[in-house]
This record gives sequence, structure tokens and C-alpha cells, in this order.
Amino acid sequence: MRGGFLGMGAGLGRVALGLSALALAAGVSPASAKVIALPHGKGYEVVRACAPPRPSHRSCLSIGHTRIRSIAGLSSAGPESLPIVPYSELPPGTLTPAGLHAAYSLPAETAASHQQTIAIVDAHGDRRAEADLATYDQQFGLPPCTEKNGCFRQVNQEGNERPLPRTLPTGWLGETALDLEMAHAICQSCRLLLVEANGESSIPEPGNEAGDLEVAVDTAVRLGATEVSNSWAEPETLAGESKEYPGEYPTPAVNATLHHPSVVITAASGDCGYSEESHVESYCEELPKHAEFPASSPYVVGVGGTKLAESGGVWSATAWSDAGSGCSIFFNAPLWQSTVSNFSATACGSTRAVADVSATASEEPAVAVYLGTPQEKGEPVGWYYFWGTSVATPIVAAEFGLVGGSHGVEYPASTLYSHAGESSNFYDVTSGSNGSCGGATICEAATGYDGPTGIGSPTGLGAFSVIGSPESTSLPTISGTAEMHRELKVATHAVWAGSPTVISDQWADCDSTGTYCAPIAGATGLSYTLTKSDLRHTIRVQETASNASGTSTPTASAPTEEVVHRR
Repeated sequence: MRGGFLGMGAGLGRVALGLSALALAAGVSPASAKVIALPHGKGYEVVRACAPPRPSHRSCLSIGHTRIRSIAGLSSAGPESLPIVPYSELPPGTLTPAGLHAAYSLPAETAASHQQTIAIVDAHGDRRAEADLATYDQQFGLPPCTEKNGCFRQVNQEGNERPLPRTLPTGWLGETALDLEMAHAICQSCRLLLVEANGESSIPEPGNEAGDLEVAVDTAVRLGATEVSNSWAEPETLAGESKEYPGEYPTPAVNATLHHPSVVITAASGDCGYSEESHVESYCEELPKHAEFPASSPYVVGVGGTKLAESGGVWSATAWSDAGSGCSIFFNAPLWQSTVSNFSATACGSTRAVADVSATASEEPAVAVYLGTPQEKGEPVGWYYFWGTSVATPIVAAEFGLVGGSHGVEYPASTLYSHAGESSNFYDVTSGSNGSCGGATICEAATGYDGPTGIGSPTGLGAFSVIGSPESTSLPTISGTAEMHRELKVATHAVWAGSPTVISDQWADCDSTGTYCAPIAGATGLSYTLTKSDLRHTIRVQETASNASGTSTPTASAPTEEVVHRR
């Protein structure tokens, strides 16, 4: 299924729910909850996941958490004897990994994805993060992603595995589960790195020049993340009016945490519509009327939201009415954005516009998420129903993972813009709006660029490739015996179209199936001698090619057998 969402979908029908864009919150008045009736007769209460941000604090953006008001009749066997919401309680048509892959024409893995690491940056601790991901994977038949097989790693904001931040009953628990599960749903051969910030404050702590979440982004990159997903934000005016940074925001230190050339950093555009003008009641009314940071930074890929629909196997999308968008008060539009078709119609002038691209974010249909820790005392655990640009952001990060990352491009968003208007690679969302802006496209979907959906939703993986760079038509192969102290060699290079001038190789240690691989430091030649650290791993070699246009999507050999002691 390419362009235009044409193709047969796998098991996703329309959802007949009328939910507002809200989620469960710590610190939000119960009066903001909205009780709705599901078609199959169950009552849900819907409120926001995180309280509105205040100056010098970020807020998580997961907004689709539903919870059963009456837990009578639910299974009582679960963590700490909490009642469990079974999967069967989710609304019909809830988006599954199969549905997401059908909607966006995506493979579950590629030859380029095995050395990719998607970092999820969230605040506070989640002691059940790995266990919740395992339950999600089991439900949908996804390959396990665990610490044992090398796929999953969980660290604090300094990069240490201990101590992790305390697990607190907050909406960040749902955000963490959502982000991890969406990333693995899209790229099932990418590794996951969960970096947990001490809190959501953007006030620097002693020894740090930026706030907790920014420090965590830096840590993720330092630990080798190739993509970093951030489903948290703060309106630009709140950040700019901070007493800690009067007249100087973003500070050089904050900008530096987001400026990691050739690393893909995605950030959610927000869930209160154009400049916080959502129809959602009290929550958004409390916020200042500006674009969200860090999605407004030109260093990141700002991710907006759409409303997906499927009929007879054909997918379509409109702008989601609560997707964040706006003209930045901090940044100018980079050249790759300001020159895209229709940008002048945004009325942003020379300033940066949010968003860049988009993916599913609406409440109809939303996604299934498993959460094993209650976000609030007395809540059930189990299966929940999430939506918002918190869904779209890890999806786009994982799509970059599937294609092998940035391909060395300094600002990965520029690669997406180079494919704008290509119907084979983008679904250009042209209908729907997220507010009132005098007819400008910063809040109205339109042909070409618009604020709520950017240049549209990528379909397939072509939009992530560097135009004119080499393309592989075969895989490299390895010769040699998988025994300690033996030498493995690149037996044959991949065959490349596009007249490459440079071909490079990177050897990697992988799990027993060859699915999750970590590059071996310094192992970049045509041969590699196996060491003790390779025991019980399989080995792959990943190859990339470059020409004057840029660097290719990587390709990789099949894995060897598991490395054993020399016989």
C-alpha cells in the first residue's frame, strides 16, 4: 500500500466512539472528566494524563487514556491484586500493530533496522516498563524485546541502570507504556532504550546546565540512540516567561541538548489544537496561545496528528481537530521548510512552523496500550485506549528506525521535506482543521504544507531515503567459522545501484536470532576476529554506500550461527 493509503487493511474497522481528547491526570480536577457510554455498554471516565504545564515544567502529552468507572466483574488477579481491564473491554476497531502497518504500508523489520536504537525519553520511574512491553508483545505476537535478548535497556537520566527514579502514580506511567509499545509495534527489530528523567522540571539541577528531560535526551544520544522520541512539551510562551530564564530562552544549554546532528529527534506538536485553541474544555483554556517547544525547534522533527479512517481496506486521513500547530516565537523557519510548497499560506512569515509531518493521533480510532501500574490510587490496570500526538511521535521515530536512521543527514527533517508532494511516499492530508486562523494554513489542512499535518503522513519508507544516494539490490555475505578467535570476512559486498564512491562496513553482535544487534566498537573493516565477548551471539555485518548525493539506506548480511569456543 503506497501513497494515498490505498491497500487492504488488516482488521481495523471504524470506531463508533465520541470521545473528547482527554486523558487521566494527576492534579487535574475531577470536574474535567467526561463520562461517556461505549457502544457495548461500559462506562468510561476520560481525563488528561498529565496536569497542564506550569512555567519551567514540561507536561506529557498522552491524552487517550480511558478507564472503567465501575470495576465490578473485572479479573482481580494481577499486580498487587489490582483489578485488570481485559483486552476484550477495548472499543471495537482499536488500532493494533497490524492495523498501523496496514495504514502506513510498513514492514515489521528491514535489513537496515537491526542496529537502530530508539530512545524513549520520559519522566519518573516505571518499574514494570519491561513487563508491560512483554504483555503487549505477547498479545499481538511480536518478537520479545527484553533486557536478556539485548533489545531493551532502562536507565536514569545520567545513563546508569541504578538507581532509577521512583515509580510514582502519575500520568507519566501511561506515557511511558504508550511510547515503548508504539515504537516496538512499528519497528520490531529496533532496540529500545528507556531514559527516565528525575522529573519534568526544566530548571537546571546542580551540575546540569539544562532541565531533567533535556539531560535525558543528551544521555540517550551519548548511549548510542539513533532516534529519540519525546512525547512531552511546554508552550513556547510558558518557557519564554520562565523566571529562571528571563528574556533568554531557549538557553544555549537547552538548544545544545536538541542539537545532535544526524540523530533523529522527534517531538510531539501538542494536543490542544492551533496555538492551544482546542475545543477541549478546561485543560487547554489554561494554557498560553503559542506553539509547543521542543517541537518548534528546527533541530527536531515536529510530529502533528491526523484522524485515520478505513473503509473496505482503503485508508484515508484528515487533520485531527486537536493536533498542535503554530508559528514559533523563538525560531526562524529553516530553508528546507520555508521553501516547501504552500508554506507562505501559513501566515508564519519567516518563522518556524509546527508541525513537520504527522501520523495517527485521534480518538477514533485510538491505540491499544497495556499498563501494569495504576496511574492513580485505586485504578485498575490492564488494557487502555490512548490517543494524541504522543501516539504519532514514537511512530515517526520508529519509521526512521526501519529505514536505518538519518543516513548521516544533519537535520533529518530536511530529508522528509525533499520528498514533499510525492504521492508514492506521502499521503498529503488536505482536509480538516484544528482551530481558527483567518483562513491561513497554519490551522487548516491544505495541499502541500500545513500546520496540523506538516507535509503529510509518510507511507512506506521512500520518504526517509536520501534522493540520489546509492540503493542496494543484494545483501552482503560473510565467510568464516563462528568460533572464538576465528576470523570472519566480508565474502561479497552488497550490489549497489547509484555508482557509490565509498562503501563501509560495520560488524555487530546480535542476539541468537540475529534480530537485535549492537555495533562492535572499532569493527569497521572487511574482516573481524571473534573475541570472548562475542560468545553466544550471532554476528552480522552492515554495509552502507555513499556517493555525491549522500549516504544509502544500510543493508546487512544474514546472521552467522552463534559464536562458540573453538573446537
